[in-house]
Amino acid sequence: MSLLERIKRFLLSLRYLFRRTHIKVVHEEDLQRLLKSLRIYDGIEQGDLTCMHCDVVITLDNLWGLLRRDEMIHVICSNAECISKLE
Repeated sequence: MSLLERIKRFLLSLRYLFRRTHIKVVHEEDLQRLLKSLRIYDGIEQGDLTCMHCDVVITLDNLWGLLRRDEMIHVICSNAECISKLE
């Protein structure tokens, strides 16, 4: 197998890895509307939601991300250790 063919196979394997990752981004101006549509905005405003990793209370200031698992929405705080635990 030529070097060019090996490089091509390697690049195709990388493309496959990146194709499996789905990241959706929301602009800060649209965040409130998204959270309301997911029916979690009130929980954040009332301090009822906690980070799925460290149990810190989630606010609009420390909300880093949302993760859907088993038809449930989980929230992740902006703590670097919690972010690094994502798959």
